[in-house]
Amino acid sequence: MRPLPALFACLLAVPAPAQVVGEAASAAKGSSAAGAAVSAVPGGLAVPALSPSLAPGLQGTSLAAPAAAPAPGAPVPVLAPSLISPVDPKLLPAAGAGYTSAEWSRLVSGAKDEGTKAVLNSALGDNPADPRLSVTLANGERVDGAFRGLAGGKMIFQTGDKLVGLDMAAGGIAEVRRTVDVLFDGASLRPDEVVVHSRAPVADPFRDLARHHGRFVDIDTRDLDDLKWSAQTVSGRIVKADGNEILLEGPKGEVHLSREYHRVDKVALRTEHYASRGKISSISDVRDKLPDGAPVEVVLHGGKTVTGRFFGLRKDAEGDFILLEVPAAGGTRFRAYRDFYDLRTAGFGKGDLLPGSEVIYTAPDK
Repeated sequence: MRPLPALFACLLAVPAPAQVVGEAASAAKGSSAAGAAVSAVPGGLAVPALSPSLAPGLQGTSLAAPAAAPAPGAPVPVLAPSLISPVDPKLLPAAGAGYTSAEWSRLVSGAKDEGTKAVLNSALGDNPADPRLSVTLANGERVDGAFRGLAGGKMIFQTGDKLVGLDMAAGGIAEVRRTVDVLFDGASLRPDEVVVHSRAPVADPFRDLARHHGRFVDIDTRDLDDLKWSAQTVSGRIVKADGNEILLEGPKGEVHLSREYHRVDKVALRTEHYASRGKISSISDVRDKLPDGAPVEVVLHGGKTVTGRFFGLRKDAEGDFILLEVPAAGGTRFRAYRDFYDLRTAGFGKGDLLPGSEVIYTAPDK
């Protein structure tokens, strides 16, 4: 493993935060044991000075106005512990073990959920040393700042003049926004904020799957009157989820799951293959055809093919363009394309599904 220069040496002079705003302080206990190992992001990168744009730090529910005091004799509400905890720079060693690009890639692929992968991917290979992120959790908490690497099983962020950690195993990341430089035709660069992960939480599949209307899913389900022997997986495109019933359009016809008779154990999103050639009259017609992050091949006029991950259709004063995250010198970069001959999923097969899935719901007792 290739050692990296000291990552946190320049942070040791930062005063240890005595308190994190709001609920975040309640999770401080046990958040950073003395001598916790720190792992730098790959690329042998030292910590640069922070941009003022990284303030204001923790946001979201942790910054909400305090609730009014309860009436005398009324029960005091118990707040859920914060998932964002302070990390004391004085407890961090001056240097830590680093990762090679291959080791970091394996770490990314083994992450528990897509939100965690999106954070780790921001520091892949030769990407910037201080990727600026805004991470929003399903419970409403948010942390804005520079991703600094890993320590004690936590993803560490520099937010304002504080270090805070988010448990890698916690999951529950609803959205990750990343500030990037987008390369347009003519080698012009433009800073932009890209949503590299967005997933509305599914708490009740009979209601919340309506947010994924039209997407293909695999649903593990059981009959309520025969929970032991009725387990099965049904698949299809979501037609309806009205709170009482889930209706899928499956390969063999319609599938009905009702709240009255069925239990849902797990739901996994699948991505159907797509090719734009012969199906669109303008670039704007690819809107909502593919989920963000889908691996694609873009055939440009002249025959050149660009591979990468699709991050949607955008518009500026010059018109529509698609945004791709493409490989670049061991890392990735974002490129914009205003015209193309074909946009298709990698390994396109008509009527097929892309390999893999993303679990978006698991029953609480599972």
